[in-house]
Amino acid sequence: MSVHDLAGALGFSASTVRRDLRALARQSSIRLTYGGASLVRHFDPSFRARFALNIEAKKIIGRLAASLVQDGETIFIDGSTSCFQMIPHLKTRCDLTVVTHSARVALEFDVGTVKVIHTGGLYRPGILDNVGPMAISAIEDMRGYTAFLGSDGLAMDFGVSAFDPECAYISGAAARNAKKTVIAIDHSKFREASLHRIAGFDKVSCIVTDKAPSMEWRKFLDSKGIELVLPS
Repeated sequence: MSVHDLAGALGFSASTVRRDLRALARQSSIRLTYGGASLVRHFDPSFRARFALNIEAKKIIGRLAASLVQDGETIFIDGSTSCFQMIPHLKTRCDLTVVTHSARVALEFDVGTVKVIHTGGLYRPGILDNVGPMAISAIEDMRGYTAFLGSDGLAMDFGVSAFDPECAYISGAAARNAKKTVIAIDHSKFREASLHRIAGFDKVSCIVTDKAPSMEWRKFLDSKGIELVLPS
């Protein structure tokens, strides 16, 4: 907001507003801009912080995404918290093979009916995943699986994207080599792209979400031949 708009809305002088904005900026609560101020975006990439966001929507998405998996399949699951919600529904599958770079995902499969292949690589304690050249190399040597990936944002002119570059590189490699790629995201991710591209829409077969996106998005996905899976 501009200083002028704030002064008018609050009934204070412009000099008072500027003084208070400077005080808030010193506390890192806002960021000063030319003639005004904007909110500071705080992003906590840890698994625990991401897990708590939109949890009910993610449970719906996890159930729907898991319903696409059949006995005997080989699938890739990334470290996203939406895909993590697939796990309770996959433990009953027979002869299922799960490839993942996420230590959290690997540890959650504590049943003998599921075979887990962990990519290895550099371990990140807060995010509970493995990244880097070793993880990428392991994925590049695999084919014939269906990839289930999360995303921090979608844009029609950019594709599927992520805030964290390491996650984007891992998911991008998984999408390149998959026979089919499913994106599992909540409805808020249709608003804008994040910083790092995972893949273009030519690599996406299906999007699973909790609420229908706009008509513009539905027409776009239909034109790309991308299936949209929603709660019934």
